[in-house]
Parts: sequence; C-alpha cells; structure tokens
Amino acid sequence: MKKNLTILSSCILTAATAVAVPYAVNEKHRAEIPKAPRIMRHTDGRIPARAVGMPSPLRTPVRAGAAPSVKLMGNVIYSTYTDEGYIHPPGIYSFDAAGNFELVGGEGIYSNAHAAIVEDRFYSLTQEYVNGAYTFTLNVYSTKDWSLLESTPVTHSLNPQTNPSYDPATGLSYGSYLDEYGVSFEFCSVDYATLTRTAIAPTTKHWISSFIDSDGNLYMIGQDGTLNQVNKQTGELTYIGDTGYPTNYGSSATYDPVSGKAYGAAFFGYASYLMEIDPATAETTVVGDFTSCDEIMGLMVVDEGNPEAPAAPGGFTADFTGGSLEGEVRFTLPSVTSAGDPLSGDITWTMEMNGNPAGNGTAAPGSEVAVHVSATEPGMTRFTAKAGNASGEGPEASLRVFLGTDTPSAPANVSAAWDGSVFTVTWEPVTSSVNNGYVDYSTLRYDVYRCPGRVKVGESLDATECVDTGIDPLALNLYYYEVVAVAGGIASDPGVSGKTILGERIYPPFYNDFSSQEAFDLMTTDDCNDDGITWIWDEDTNAARIKFSSGLKMDDWLITPPIRLEAGNVYIYRAGLHSVRDEYPEDFEIKMGDMPKGEAMTTVLVEPTVLASQNTVFYDRTIQVEQTGDYYIGIHGITDPDKFYIYVDEFSISAAVSTAAPEGVADVRIKTYGDGRKDADISFRAPANDIQGSPLQQIDRIEVRREGELVKTFENAPVGETLSFTDNVPEASKAYTWSFVAYNSHGAGTVVDTQAYVGINIPGKCGNVSIVETDDPGVVTVSWEAPATDVEGYPFDPEKCTYTLFKYDGGQLLPVADGLEDLSHTFRALPENASQAFMIYAVKAISAKGEGRESYSDEIPVGPAYTIPWAESFKDLTLSHIFGVNYLQGMPNIMLTPAEAGGINPQDNDGGFLMMEATNTADCVRMFTGKIDLSQASAPQFVCHVYNDNSNGKYNQNEISIQVSTDLGRTFRELHHLVIGEDCAAEGAWNRVAADLSAYRGQEIIVGWQCTFMTHTTVFMDAFSIAEKPDCDLEASEIRMPANIVPGREFEVNVKVSNVGAKKAEGYTVSIFSQGVKVASAEGKPLEAMGVETYSFGQTLDILSDETTSWYASVEWESDANPDNNTTPETEGTMSYPSWPTVEGLSCESRDGSNVLTWSEPVINREDPKPFTETFEDGESFATTFGAWTFHDGDKAPIGGIEGIEFPIPYLSSQSFWIHDTSYLDGSVFSSDSFKAHSGTKYLASMFRQDDKTVDDWAISPVLSGEGQTVSVWAKSYDAKYKESFEILYSDGSLDPASFVVAERFEQISEEWTEYKAELPAGAMRFAIRSVGTGAFMFMADDVTYTPESHKDLQLLGYNVYKGKVRLNEAPIAVTTYSDEAGSAVYHVSAVYAQGESRALSTEVTGVGMTKADGDVRISFRDAIILEGASGKQVAICTPDGHTVFNGIGRDLMRIPVAPGVYIVRAGNTCVKIMAM
Repeated sequence: MKKNLTILSSCILTAATAVAVPYAVNEKHRAEIPKAPRIMRHTDGRIPARAVGMPSPLRTPVRAGAAPSVKLMGNVIYSTYTDEGYIHPPGIYSFDAAGNFELVGGEGIYSNAHAAIVEDRFYSLTQEYVNGAYTFTLNVYSTKDWSLLESTPVTHSLNPQTNPSYDPATGLSYGSYLDEYGVSFEFCSVDYATLTRTAIAPTTKHWISSFIDSDGNLYMIGQDGTLNQVNKQTGELTYIGDTGYPTNYGSSATYDPVSGKAYGAAFFGYASYLMEIDPATAETTVVGDFTSCDEIMGLMVVDEGNPEAPAAPGGFTADFTGGSLEGEVRFTLPSVTSAGDPLSGDITWTMEMNGNPAGNGTAAPGSEVAVHVSATEPGMTRFTAKAGNASGEGPEASLRVFLGTDTPSAPANVSAAWDGSVFTVTWEPVTSSVNNGYVDYSTLRYDVYRCPGRVKVGESLDATECVDTGIDPLALNLYYYEVVAVAGGIASDPGVSGKTILGERIYPPFYNDFSSQEAFDLMTTDDCNDDGITWIWDEDTNAARIKFSSGLKMDDWLITPPIRLEAGNVYIYRAGLHSVRDEYPEDFEIKMGDMPKGEAMTTVLVEPTVLASQNTVFYDRTIQVEQTGDYYIGIHGITDPDKFYIYVDEFSISAAVSTAAPEGVADVRIKTYGDGRKDADISFRAPANDIQGSPLQQIDRIEVRREGELVKTFENAPVGETLSFTDNVPEASKAYTWSFVAYNSHGAGTVVDTQAYVGINIPGKCGNVSIVETDDPGVVTVSWEAPATDVEGYPFDPEKCTYTLFKYDGGQLLPVADGLEDLSHTFRALPENASQAFMIYAVKAISAKGEGRESYSDEIPVGPAYTIPWAESFKDLTLSHIFGVNYLQGMPNIMLTPAEAGGINPQDNDGGFLMMEATNTADCVRMFTGKIDLSQASAPQFVCHVYNDNSNGKYNQNEISIQVSTDLGRTFRELHHLVIGEDCAAEGAWNRVAADLSAYRGQEIIVGWQCTFMTHTTVFMDAFSIAEKPDCDLEASEIRMPANIVPGREFEVNVKVSNVGAKKAEGYTVSIFSQGVKVASAEGKPLEAMGVETYSFGQTLDILSDETTSWYASVEWESDANPDNNTTPETEGTMSYPSWPTVEGLSCESRDGSNVLTWSEPVINREDPKPFTETFEDGESFATTFGAWTFHDGDKAPIGGIEGIEFPIPYLSSQSFWIHDTSYLDGSVFSSDSFKAHSGTKYLASMFRQDDKTVDDWAISPVLSGEGQTVSVWAKSYDAKYKESFEILYSDGSLDPASFVVAERFEQISEEWTEYKAELPAGAMRFAIRSVGTGAFMFMADDVTYTPESHKDLQLLGYNVYKGKVRLNEAPIAVTTYSDEAGSAVYHVSAVYAQGESRALSTEVTGVGMTKADGDVRISFRDAIILEGASGKQVAICTPDGHTVFNGIGRDLMRIPVAPGVYIVRAGNTCVKIMAM
C-alpha cells in the first residue's frame, strides 16, 4: 500500500549522527498525538546511551548581540545531564542572557507538553505515554509562590503545538491545538479559567512559539523559523520574515513591552539560545548561549518595575446593581513606592476597561478612587488601574467581572434513583452563575429531560425533585437525566445524572449515540484476529472507535445487545459512521446474526463498503425476519493494515412497521439557493407499493417534517405521483434534515430522511488534483475537478466558488494563484536552469461562506532531468541530488551516517553512507532518484553497494528490489530482486549490485530501491551510480568456502565470475589467495555479456595452519576497463582442530651446541564419560578467553558500562563473554547482591550493547561426549528492571555459529540465580550459551554442567616434530625428546594417534632467552600460557605490538588463558617468545 504524500522536500532531522536530508517523503501523519514527550533521563545503574548527534545550526556562526538588561523567567524541563544529575533540574527559574539561572520555586514542574501564563496562574500541561496512549494532566500553579492550586486530567484537544499566548484584553489564550481526532492542528482560543476551547481555523503551519505584543497583535514562529502575524479572528497568517533559526524542539517566546522586542528561548537538541526578535522585521539576534542546553517552556518577562514609581493600586472592586451595565469601579491608590518607601504629594492614576481608557486623574496617595463606567454589551470585562509619579508608572492592578445578566451554573449532584417502577431525580439548588455574575434567582426554574431521546419529563419546576413514571423496565436501555436551570430566559448547561441500565434486550425503538462509556458498554466486541486491538469508546468524539493495525487486516466486530424482532413486521436499522479523513479510506460491512459473535453474523445488511468521509455517513436498511426472536447486528471493521480509525457515531432501530404500510417515498429532490434566500424547493414521488411490494390502493396522507417539526401534509396523496412544495426555513447557511413518511389504514410506513444545506456552504475538497510538466522544464500545469459536495457532504454548486492554488513547501502552503475560475493553471514552478526538485501542489475551493480544505497533487520531480553518468556517494553526509521516499509498510528511519556500530565504514571511505532502519519485521520502504535522462545512452546500468550485515547472528534475509518508473514515480516495475544473505556473498562487507537499464534506452526514468526488513532492522547502501557499461568488465562476484576446515581434509573454494561488461570476455585467469598468497589459478572460459561462471578449487590445510585463514579471489584480464571489481571481499575459514590430547610441558633449551626439545606425553582420560561442572573459578579474572571454551562476539558492537564503576572490561569496547570476578579490588566494587556469583566469586558475563539493540554473544563449550545428555546452566539477570534472554544451542562439533541448532530459549529470565536445562541429542559435540538480551544490562552464567568427551579408546603411536612448517621426523617419534642444531627457531610438537594427529604445541628459541632459565621458571603453552616456578617474580605478557595481556606478581603455578597468537612472556629475568595455537 502506498501512502498519501504529505511532506515534500523538507529538512528531516535524522539519527545516527544525523544530517539534514532534503528528500520527498510519502508520510502519513497518523500519530495519535504528534508531539512526543521529552523523557527525563534517570540514572539506573547503566551508563546512559550517548546523545544522538544533531546537525549544526543552519546559520553559522550565530549572530551575536549585546546582552539585554531584561530579566526572564520560565520552566526549565531539560538541561545537560552530568554525573551529578541535571545541571538545572525541572522547575521555575529566573535567568539572564549570560546564562545565570536561579531556581525561584516550583521544583519538579515539568511542562513537557506546554505552559500557559494567564494573569497570576501558570498552567502546566504534562503528557505521559501509558499503555500505548498519551494521557494529559493540566496542573495549575500560583505565580506568587508556585504552589499547586489544582490538577485536572484533560483530553488531547487541549494539547497545543507549542505554548499559547494570553491576550489580557479578551481574557483568552491563542494557539495551535490538536483537533478532536488527534490528527491535525487547528488555530483556537482557549479560556483556561473554564477550559473552554473554541476552534477558529485549520492550522496551515507548524507552530514552535508565539507571543502577543502590547497592542494585542498575535505572532507565531514556525518550525521553519519564519515569523508570522496571526489574525485572531480568522487564523490567517501574514508573513513578516525569516528569523533564520528553524527547530522542531519545544521552544517558547514572550514580549517585553518596555523595549518593544520579543524574546525566544530556542532549543535545538544540541544547543539552546536566547534570541531577541524584532516583531516588525523578524530580524533576530542571538543574545545568549545557554551552555547547559536548557529547554525552557512558558517564557515570561519579569517586570521588576521602577523602584521609585508607585506600587500597584489595591482594593479593586466593582459595584453594578442587578444585571445593569452601568456602575462604579473603585480602587485604592498606593501609599508607598514599588520599593516600599512612603509616597509624598499627589500621584496620577489611569484606568482602562477591556484595554480602552475609562478614566484618569490625580489624587493623594492612599485615597480611594471611584469611576463611573458604562458597558455596551454584557460579558466578561477586564478593568486595569495603575498609578504614576515623576519617576514613572508603577505596575498595574486588574479586576475581571461579568457585567449584565449571567448564565446560571449547571445543576450539581444530579441523581436518578430507580426503585423498580419509577426514577426519582434530585439535584442541588443552583445558587451561582457561570462567571460569578448576576442572576435573578427569584425567577429560576428547572426543566428535566429523560435520555436517550431527551424527553421532557419536568418543566418549570421550582422544587429540586422530579419523578418519572414513563419507564418500561423490560426494554434494554441506558437511562440518564439532564436538569437545566432557567432564569430570566437564560438556560444553563445541563447537569447530568449517572447512567442506569435496565432490561435484558432491546424492544424497538432504540437509539444509542455512544455519548458515554456506559452507552458503549451495552455493546459486545469481538477481536477476531486476536491482535489486541478492538473497538473502544472514544471520549473526544463520543463515538465507538477501532484503530488500525500495522501488521494485520482489521477483523473486529461491534455488536448490539439482543434486539427482539417480530415476524411480520418491518424495522429500519440506521448506523452513522465516519472515518478520520477522506484521504484515509476505511472498509466495513454490517451483518445480522443470532449470537453476539463475529462467526454468527450471516445475514448481510451492508455489503463491504469503503468509508471515506470525516462527516457522518448514514446507512439505512430495512429488516424483516421470518421468526420472532432475539437478533444481533454487528458492524465489522475490515480495513487493510496501516490505515487509520473507523468511528461509529450512532445506531438506531425503529419501531415495528406493518408490511402492509406504505413503502418510503422516492426521488427526493431539494433545491436550495446561494443568494441568501431561505427557500428549499422540495419534490418527491409518493409510494406506489406497500413495504412487502404489493400495490397500494390509497395513501391517507404524507407528512413532511423538518428537524422533527411538521412543515407539510399531503392529504389523500395520489399513489405514485410526484409532489412538491417550497419550505421557507428559519435561517439560511444551515443544514436541515427533512423526514418523509406515508400513512394508510395500517399505519405509518417507511421513513425516508434527506439532508440538504440551505444557502452557500463552505465547499468540499476538489477532486483528482494532478500536476504535469510541460515540454519547457520547470513549467507545470496543475488541474483539478470541481467539488461535488460542500464541506458537510451536501450537494454543492461549483458555479458558486473560485479556487486558490498553493505550493506545499516544508509543512506549509504557499499561495501561487488565487481567484481562479478555470479548473487548471499553467505557470513556471522553477526558475530557468534551476536544479531539479520534487513538487507538490494543493488546491482549495472558496465560496462566499469560506474556504474548503485543500486537496493535494501527486509528487513529481520538476526541472531538467539528470544526465548520465550520475553518481551519489553521500560524501561527508551530503546529498548531490534529490531523492524521494515511499513508506510502504511502517515508517523506517532513513539517515546518513559516517560510520555505524560494529565497525561499518562507507564503501568508498568518503565519510558518508545511507542507512535505513526499521522498527518492525516486514517494514518496507522505497527510496528513489529524481528524473534521469537515458536518451543518449547505449548500454546504461545501475550500480550500488549493499552491506551484508550478519551482526545479529542471523542469516540476512532482508530483501532489496531495484525498480524503475517511467511515469515520474507514480508506479514502479521491478528490475532486479535480491536477498542480501543469498546474493551478497561477502558477509560483514560491502557487495556490488548491478542492474541492466538497456531496456530503458531513450527514456526518462526514475530508479528506486525498495527495502523489506525480514531478519535485520537495518539496510546499509552506498556508492550509487547510473552510467554506461564498459565494453570489457569482469567482476569477481563472490567467493564461498566452508566456515570450518578440518586439517588434512580437502575442501572446495568456489569463485563466481560475472561479465558485467557489454562484450564477450575471453583470455582471463581466475585465482584464489590464502593469507595473501596465491594458492591456485584457472584459465577462464569464454563468457557472454551478463553471463556468470563458477570455478571450483580443491584445497587442503595441515595441522600447522593458522587457526583462522583469510581467502579472496581475483580475476585477471588485460582488456578489463574496470579493475575495481576484480577482487572479491575476503572471507575467513576457521580450523576445526581435533580434540585429542596434546603433548604436555613443551620446552626447549640450548645444550652442548644443540636445541633440545623436551615434553611430556599427553594426559589421556580413559574413564567413561561422566558429567562435569565448570565453575570458572580457575579462569583469570576478566579474561576474554577460557581454556577450551570459545567466546564469539556476534554483534561486534560497542558494549555499555556500569555507572560509576571502572573495571578491566573497557566501556565501549567490542566484547563477548568474559570471566567476571566479584572479588575484584578486595570485593569493594562488586559488593552488591546483584553481582554475586552462584558459587565462588567467578562466572561468565555478557554486557548490554551501547545502542540497546539485541546482544549476540556466544560461549561455546569444549568437545562433548557425543552421547545424548542434559546440559544445565545457572543464570540470572542483573535485576528485575533489565530482564535478560538467552539460548542453549548445539552443533555437530563445528565452531561456526551458523551451524548451531537451538535446543532451548529462555526469555526474560529471573534476577535470582535459576537453573536452566536443555536436552541435547546424540551426536551433539558442542553446546553454546548465547546471550540475546535487548536493552537489558548484564547476563550472568555460572556452574555449567555437561558431559565432556572421553578418550578411553585413543591409541598413541608417537610424536611429530616440526621446525617452522617442516616436519623433522619421517615416522612418529616414540620418545619425548628431540635434539636439533642450535639457533633461533620455532618448533611444534604434536601427538600422533592411530585415529589421527593432535594439535601441535609450539615454542620458540630466540637470542633473548630460553624457555627454561632464572632458576626453575618454566614457560610453556597448553590451552593457556603456563608458568611454573614464577613465585614472587614480576610476570608480564604482551603482544609484539606492545599490548599488555597480563602484568602482576607470579605464583608457583600460573595458568593464563590467551587468544591464539604470538606473545612475549617475561618472568623475572626470563624473556621468551611463545606461540599460542
């Protein structure tokens, strides 16, 4: 599924050393709450992951200005984290431009959603992600002492894009808030005192911050950094200028009335600046750089005032009699200055009403002032007063009062008690008003309504009790009551009682509008696909709702309670549904059955239907049953994966209608006018048949009702004839519903409802917006279809509208042309000779009532096409061309990175490559080029490089499809398909991928690569090109060989050679190399263009071969024009040495002019196999090798660390298991119970990855007995917060992780030591413990019990002695000594058995020292470096390049495990070089 385009050519901030990547994006803004919360970082024992890299500021260096004298205050919600914690923990701080922060109160205030300042109240909205959804809490604090006044849960509709701005003149705050669906934003005003939100207009730009100046002008700063003035009545934006500082992080702004400047606290993730903004020009100057990287919400200017000016007036009161609009306002002038000193002489005063002058004068300090005022209309009124003297004006005092007659408060504590026959409704008397204004309570009366249906059961009551007797207790219904207070003709909002469910089944009629959770709870849900997603009640829309699934097709039922239907009657079922938007179509069906289960729904009422309207669409169906009984009706969501929401707004079932009653009227036509007339010309055809289809004999009457009011009756209406009349509606510019029903002697027939809009409404969306580039590059024609309906879905006359064309750019709509009357517009979209760019346009229809919502075109690249050769290498994290993206499943991240964990570097070493990272299996994304011109090409081909990542230990089954589009990216055709693990032979390396484009010669194309994530979360690609194929170009495509090699046994090395040139290849040579030395060659066979040939080479390695050997292949051809692809990446083979015992104690000393080798015969265990428990207590502390165990680091990623603890395993090193020792530094470091061993002090440990991805660490056992056996491992997690997982696997003796089979997997293991067992089958020769925790901490394994091999039948024949690679003896030597001529040499000695030859032990004699000297120190190697007689001597072991492996005081017998290689061992004065194999 291809998603709708919503973002084009935007700057996307990416992860993994993120860069700004301009590309076109097909992205659905589907997040339930688009703004993600900023998570506080807490220390929890682990070293926190390093911060994701962020791009440099778009303008560098920043413009620095003089620090202003203004003092500011705000809520710091994030700052730099150090070892001591956050530099500025969340709270309210005062600060200046120099970065001097002072906590003034409100410790812990955390406005991570937004903050609003209203008078002396600070509104802090916090959001948390709980159980898969966001929750919001509005906390209100006093700005005087920062005490918490109240805390209220609120819905997401009070969640703005950024901090709103308060206008004291209106008492309202303004901002861009989420709409009721949590999908998009709309410009709103909010009265925070009552939490009343009023939508004004859709938001066309992403807000980052806003402020209001002294004249009440509202400004907003967009995510793109532009400053715009906002019309508070319409939401219209007027562009002022570009501040130059775009950001998508939480920021805030405020206005300083003294300087006339605005200030912004802008957070960029990597930096935080204080900026001074000129509202007139948008000129912006950075006046402060907060080095603590503070993110500040609720920015405000601290008005410190003039200390010598008067303080604020006090005693503010207003006296208005009754509901009068005339009265007096009184206040007391201050007697002291702002600094508290006494005032002398008269002072001046001024008073304003709603920002307009209301009085002024001069009086003595401390005197009372009375001002007579008169308001023109009732409403909330704000009075302000301030005093002044020669030093200036002091701070103002304010008073808000409601003038005129107020609205009564809603009745409180409404209760409805059921006693088995009647409901008794009670409530508390109303004694207050909504705005604390005047109400004539002597006239107050109450109206009582029963719901659903809002039936009035009490009218003009002066008591606070009402009894309702009209209840049928058998009929299932959800009853509740509304009580309305009425005084002076003004009605309150209703007070609502609790809900009571009566009855067991529905007896029609019945109506459910899902107005409450209780109403929803009458329904039954059936999650048939078991994905955990099903129908819920949506509080914001008062509807039932089902959300999309990312991986499964929707299969969810919303089923009614039992409905009693009687045979012989007809019922009308109606359901009202809507989707989120018409661009997100949903699918549903409606069925009926005899049980409340999806599988029982068998009778189709509504066939599978596409629902694509944000307005309610009604579906009416006639129901007639053959047998009286209980029936259930279900609405079935069947939408494909990854769509959006289906809402059910209501459903109803009508009262029974006789089948002999008239059917519904037909051909209803309602004509309205757009000239202000209130007339609706209505016509319809009277029924000709009854409901069961028999001809009608007569119709007694036809009634037409508008909104329930009878407006026309046709007596004795003619059967089947057309009737008409004109209805004069009460008001125009409004939608109405007309109901038509015919009557005969059998009663009322089928009701037909028809809706129409009287007057001119806002147009609906235009259809089929398309963009076509003309023959002149950069000139386009945009065309569209006129809207067929208005914004509410009613028929619309397109003659009544014009059109505005917009360019969609960076999340905003930029006008291109307005007042258009035609349905197309041609214009230059790009300047001449400009570079190619992706373009998308939008069209709005506009009528006298307003503008409709925009409709978007496809995205296409516009401008001159690229010519070949074309290349993109992402050098230094930059792009040379444009790219587009289609998200086909999920939304994988697309980013550029210079390097990735595990040591992956760019293929061409130019500082950048492409990384695509998914979050779910089967996520799928397509990235594609701009237009590429192949008109002059003869043999073009596409080439890229793909990294075969096997770091998680799995075979890489991610798929890449190379595709071509010839219609500007609207459709793609596959050109080449590859599975990375199969088609990219070099594991852990870059692989060249090529696709022939010859079939597209002469055309203009777009090339795409579609990546599907199957086994790995990442795909790495680099070095893309489109160019002519060279005539002669052979490629050494891959080399394959066994991962494990048995000494003395022949194996095959296979080399694949591909002819990627345009001509036939002959006369070439194929060679293979081991350890950099050519070991075999073959003459190449003739190979046609695009042909492939595989060459096989037989090879054998002996017992002295290196444990790991590297291999590669090359092709040599004098005619080859491209030598860069003539060599395969290297692959490795690991020797699988036999497990037979080796000789013991090999040493060499110079004696009598000879080198004398001595050794002891092997220790052969001739006992029967028996279980053995490995405690790891013999291992060297923190060693990364151990005896015959093999540790393998499958992920090769840097490991994390432990907060505050340093130990010999380095933080950020690439590690597998190690021998952990809790006695380190006398046990002072790992004293916590969480670190204790199961027994002793040592165990195996594996650390979490720094990037918190899945660990892949292996501890592979020595050889087993080969019998079926039980392996036991004691293991644990560090603690309950970080649950580990691990596997026990087995192989036939191979050390290759790919050859192991899982025996058992243990998920989320306990933090207590627990025994875990696995059964191994006969033939299992090794087992492995594999750590596979994700985002965990430290996996621990101890006391491993298994049955090792036994050699009771092994027959020793003698020994082989080698000097270098040359064997010195012809037949096995029977004795345990050998003499050779003196001189430096490396010797190897192996044991020869009837069954074969063991591994060799090695020793080296150099001029530095002998292997036995300095007393009785003997140094040898047997699975580890062995030192005998080194007690008290300084012992050091290092590699030839100087890396220290061990350094400490020796003991009499030391066993130091090391990895294979060459080591220099010093013990006292002894220094020898020894080879560990």
